[in-house]
Amino acid sequence: MEKLIIPAALVGAEVTREQTPFLPLFPREIADEAKRVCDAGASIVHLHMRDNLGNPTQDKARFAEAISYIQAETNLIIQVSTGGAVGMTAEERVQPVTLKPEMASLSTGSVNFGDDVFSNPLPMVREFARVCPSLPNSSC
Repeated sequence: MEKLIIPAALVGAEVTREQTPFLPLFPREIADEAKRVCDAGASIVHLHMRDNLGNPTQDKARFAEAISYIQAETNLIIQVSTGGAVGMTAEERVQPVTLKPEMASLSTGSVNFGDDVFSNPLPMVREFARVCPSLPNSSC
């Protein structure tokens, strides 16, 4: 069989539980989904986090909790999001990279996102790219 790299994005940037009742919100729920996709053949998990109200967050502690569970239960490559959500500051968005996951996303352009614009100005992209070499394999 030909080997494939299958990534799984479990939460999405701004999807809500009202839109899908299957959305994992809490670190334990996200880790449980990560285990399921790992068992189904995924090799990378792309992480977004939610706060206790289900709102997007880049809180480092939330990411650390989910990553801890996932690493204990799977061999998945963990890719954190530097995207966060529309309106987050660069400082908020880059927090999970400080946890030194195997990978991080890097959005290199601004895009329409629903009725909003997901802004990725070049100076911010450059700053995120400078942070990425701190990752174990410089995988940004």
